[in-house]
Amino acid sequence: MTAYKFPKIWVGIIGTLFLVVFLIPAVPAQDMMYRYDAGHSGDYSPVAGVTGTYVSLLWSKTMEDQGNFFPAGGLTTPVIVNDTVYATGVHGELLALYSATGRERWNASIFVYRSSPAVTNGIVYVGSNNGNVYALDAATGKQVWIYSTRGPVDTSPAVVNGIVYIAGSAKGGSPQPNQTLYALDAATGKLIWNVTISGSSDTSPCIANGDVFVSGDKGRIYAFREKSGEEIWNVTAGGGNNKWREPPSPLVKNGILYIGSNDGDGINTTLAFSIHAINSSTGSQLWTFTREGQIAADPAISQNSLYVSSDNMLYSLNATTGVQEWNTSLSGTRLIVANGLLYFCGESGTDVLDIVNKTRFYVWDFPDNNNLGGSVTFAIGDGILYVEKFTNSEGYPGGFAPSYENTIYALDLNAGTSGVPLQPVTPAPSITTSTTAALPETGIDMASPLTQKIVVALGIALLAVIIAVLVVRRRKQHE
Repeated sequence: MTAYKFPKIWVGIIGTLFLVVFLIPAVPAQDMMYRYDAGHSGDYSPVAGVTGTYVSLLWSKTMEDQGNFFPAGGLTTPVIVNDTVYATGVHGELLALYSATGRERWNASIFVYRSSPAVTNGIVYVGSNNGNVYALDAATGKQVWIYSTRGPVDTSPAVVNGIVYIAGSAKGGSPQPNQTLYALDAATGKLIWNVTISGSSDTSPCIANGDVFVSGDKGRIYAFREKSGEEIWNVTAGGGNNKWREPPSPLVKNGILYIGSNDGDGINTTLAFSIHAINSSTGSQLWTFTREGQIAADPAISQNSLYVSSDNMLYSLNATTGVQEWNTSLSGTRLIVANGLLYFCGESGTDVLDIVNKTRFYVWDFPDNNNLGGSVTFAIGDGILYVEKFTNSEGYPGGFAPSYENTIYALDLNAGTSGVPLQPVTPAPSITTSTTAALPETGIDMASPLTQKIVVALGIALLAVIIAVLVVRRRKQHE
């Protein structure tokens, strides 16, 4: 019996498949939204690109308004997709700017106030203070569809599996309208389902594993089925006496929902905050972390560490157990993570903390930091940190009218020696490491493009082996 020769056609097929997997660049995901993803992780590492130890101002765009007592935009988080930055202007217009230059590509006057845009499949979705949810063509800004809620929509949309999830005040009015969670068809804007949530909240829904999570007022958290809107569970986390104007939105990852609450009234009870970890499937509470102070930012999560900022401390917690890993005497707003660095807004400007070595570096001092009422948001992509800062100088009764300013900065984080080197803050803040903290879990990053290529390649190889075995067996049966 002669040795069986593996058909050349299979060699060609397998070789071609391997070339497709390894030589063709991976196409990056185009779904970008508030705090990077539908789970609100705040971890931009997959799209951060190369970052170095030098920084320079690539461009900035400033918009001013004088005398408008009810400003619109400037309180949203930018979103970067391909070569375009989607952000809001001082009058609430949605802007599309070229990421390399800041030059305007298009703008749409739709009165966006607090809703950060979401971009997927070439469409931008955003809520408006005028009560509408808009879908705009990402390339031109032309309206694709509009859905009216009859009340302000100041929350950020999340888009998953062709459905837009967004919360808004359905009826408006006073003193406190009920909040409604909407599920809209992403292609047409048609209402799929909606549910009413007791009370009012400006927090944004997050999504994971086919479920949607949203918080109401007084510490109430709700879980609904993604497709039907059926309620799975609702629980109360925290005392609900929230003194922060923008309570943190829920964050979900690896089967755990994280939500913060500001507790105590500051008079009879000491102001304190709590971070609650909840089983996303059952609603059962896993752990609670409580400290004095008030939450200053939505938490961020990377690997197995949860980063929490209060008005006087910055904490790193083991995301599974809630055990404190370290803390430092810093306070910051708008935390995001990228490539092992934690970016936040400190007292004098934008700071970056090396979360591996726990060393703080000074990055950028805003030229307008003497203005009052500042609010800062961050996003990062392709080695560039985009910072949107809204500031205002309040007027006085019978005096001058208030002045509002909205500036978008693009900071090159890989500027080479032409930039300014990151300088450690002196004196460095004390950082306390917990001796009992559980070590962060390690493992394979399934979101990595290289990991995905390897998995696909192994699957193809296994399939090829199975086919080859079947061919050999069939050949032997006929001999």
